[in-house]
Amino acid sequence: MKKKLFLTGPDRSGKSELIHNALGEQIRRAGGFVTIRERDEKGNVKSFDLVPADRSGNPERFLEFVNGKPVSRLEVFSQTGTRLLQQAESRPFAVMDELGGVELLDDGFVRALAQFLKSDTPCIGVLKGPGAGKTVGVMGLNLRYELARRVLLEHLLKDADVMVVRTSGLGDEKAEALVQEWVDKYAK
Repeated sequence: MKKKLFLTGPDRSGKSELIHNALGEQIRRAGGFVTIRERDEKGNVKSFDLVPADRSGNPERFLEFVNGKPVSRLEVFSQTGTRLLQQAESRPFAVMDELGGVELLDDGFVRALAQFLKSDTPCIGVLKGPGAGKTVGVMGLNLRYELARRVLLEHLLKDADVMVVRTSGLGDEKAEALVQEWVDKYAK
């Protein structure tokens, strides 16, 4: 089992839930971050918040939709996101839930992510698929984002310590078994 495991697949398929279910209480020992979506009554995303994986800090809003238009705060990644990645190197393992979105447009965060990926710290997370570009596209940043996403994916696929698993999410027995194997080896 490789030290860094990332799930990718369709939006809203339960990838994050699969990881959180397998980790259970062990997530309190994790470094890294999770992304929390707030939805309106119709199920549309209203905002995104960055939260420490162990839930030790307050949510920080990095993207919200005001009158249908996105308002981003990339400084959340250059400050808090970078700090969480640096701190994760000293934790038993890290969680990166929803990696590969708008944060790839922040150069400081991308440098901290590259440094973390070189570390020996085990990591499990969700890697956003091309669907994340819809949100970024509304912001008019399609080309820059798509290039950053491709660079990240290529880097992960070339890294001998990284496994990227395409999954349908909850109910995917193969993915569930891989996640459980990772948790048993690195998070217990």
